[in-house]
Amino acid sequence: MVDPFQMMRSASYLRSAGVAVQEYVQTPANLARLATVVLELLRTRALVLYSSDELREQALNAVAVESAHGLRIAKEKASRKIDSLVALAMACTAAVSQPVLAPAHVW
Repeated sequence: MVDPFQMMRSASYLRSAGVAVQEYVQTPANLARLATVVLELLRTRALVLYSSDELREQALNAVAVESAHGLRIAKEKASRKIDSLVALAMACTAAVSQPVLAPAHVW
């Protein structure tokens, strides 16, 4: 999943290389879904991550802002980065949005 406004050139390149790219426009409703999904995965301890100082720092830079659409992930200060956290939230949302497939058998 990519934001088409931020990744237009990269998405085009990936598509030409045969990579499936799904656009995810950052509308208020979509941003609320990102925050809700990642927060629920964290609350239920369903998300297991490897240790990453960069991701930890970016998570600490983020705040949850409540709006009419629900929560959204925002920067505490404009100078701080949260890109990795947003990418994680997008990946989590894509993962939980996929239909559940039967487990593959390895012979």
